[in-house]
Amino acid sequence: MANYKRIFMDGYSYFLTVVTHQRNPILIENIDLLRESFRVSKTKYSYKIEAIVILPDHFHLIITPDVFTEYPKIIRAIKYHFSKYIGSCISK
Repeated sequence: MANYKRIFMDGYSYFLTVVTHQRNPILIENIDLLRESFRVSKTKYSYKIEAIVILPDHFHLIITPDVFTEYPKIIRAIKYHFSKYIGSCISK
């Protein structure tokens, strides 16, 4: 597991990049699942999406979380939901 150094500052926005495993180009073709993953994460954590760019194998995101220490949990929730249900989308 990587030993990331994160900066937690109240009231700030965070620019994040999330890349698929082995840069697998699955995001655009599964955009509905990705949107659902964001909706699910927003039921658990309070944050504002300031900007987002989605490409086939990664996305860039600027978020402003209400609780600044939760931005890693927000990303984990999005990735968890997407990973959990991607198999059912691919097999269709």
